[in-house]
Parts: sequence; C-alpha cells; structure tokens
Amino acid sequence: MARLAFDTGGTFTDFALVDDADAVHLHKVLSTPASPSDAVVQGVLELLARPGVTVKKSELQIIGATTVVTNAVLFDESGFAYAPNDAKDYGGAGMVSLGHNAFFAIGAYTSTLLFLRLGVTPWF
Repeated sequence: MARLAFDTGGTFTDFALVDDADAVHLHKVLSTPASPSDAVVQGVLELLARPGVTVKKSELQIIGATTVVTNAVLFDESGFAYAPNDAKDYGGAGMVSLGHNAFFAIGAYTSTLLFLRLGVTPWF
C-alpha cells in the first residue's frame, strides 16, 4: 500500500511517497500562500505522474502537515517569537488550541480537495 506525506511550508510544499513497490519518491513545489491546497494538489499530481511511480489511488494513504500554522501562531507579523509568558495573549493554553484547530481545518479542507479532484479518500 502506497503512503504519501506532505508538509506545506511558507516557501515550499514537500512530498515523500513510498509507492506500491516500496520505492521512495521525493518532490517539492512552490507553496501557494493564498490557497495552500493548490500546491498540495499540484504536487500530488506531478508526483503520481512521474515515470516509475506505481500507486493504486484507491489504496493510497495520505498524511499532511504544515509549518505555516505553527509559525503564524508562534510569531507575530514582525517576526517576534512569543515566549511562554506571552501565552496569556492567547488565553493561557489557548495558543496550543489555536494551532491545533487551524491544523485540523487545513487538513479537512485539503482532504476534501484531494477527494474531489483526485478521488483519493481520506478513509482507510
């Protein structure tokens, strides 16, 4: 069973695929900050179209991550990193909750687009 992981960053979106033949394929595309899912879909399509990649799309497992949300939560617009004492700005432990909520929202949105555009289901 093939497994695909991606990480959406501020500059690049990185991909790692272990295909059905257990071959490892790496790929990188420019991130699209206005619509992060565009870079994810572009990268998945390019990676799956590579010669030698063997993937049964109906059994493909996908997991995604992002550093964009982490950086948005931990840094303000000037690039200042919040120290633990600044957690009060987010309602105590709310800083972690904000990051987790944003991550899950991006994951749900990306999973929907991957299903609608590629027919890849997020369910195993």
